[in-house]
Amino acid sequence: MKHNILNLDGESQLRRLVLLQSENNIERRDNLDLIPEARAVYAICGRVNGDLANPRYVGKTDNLQQSIRNHFDKAFIEDDSCFKVFVLSIKTKELVYQLVPDNYSLFVKYKEWKERFRPNCTEELNKIH
Repeated sequence: MKHNILNLDGESQLRRLVLLQSENNIERRDNLDLIPEARAVYAICGRVNGDLANPRYVGKTDNLQQSIRNHFDKAFIEDDSCFKVFVLSIKTKELVYQLVPDNYSLFVKYKEWKERFRPNCTEELNKIH
């Protein structure tokens, strides 16, 4: 299986955070409060051999923290069940995001990110990584 390994070195405008939600990791740690409540575009990715890889989802939002919390909410309905399986698993999930100023279109940035990150979620990918 070919992985989509992401190299974000030197991209200072991008922020990264390993997502920890208490119900989805062995140590019951939670760091979702560290996510800013701000306009942003974001990708939720997996990891392969310690490298950021295989973006499963790209989104845009006016409140990044709330959007990420919604992804972990079992009652929150999402169209992509493969992504939901990944998010609710104990697998390592990494958030990559960029804050978007009020004077810039979220849709334009979101479109750029969809083309760049090429999110893909498959059952095969979820079984392996």
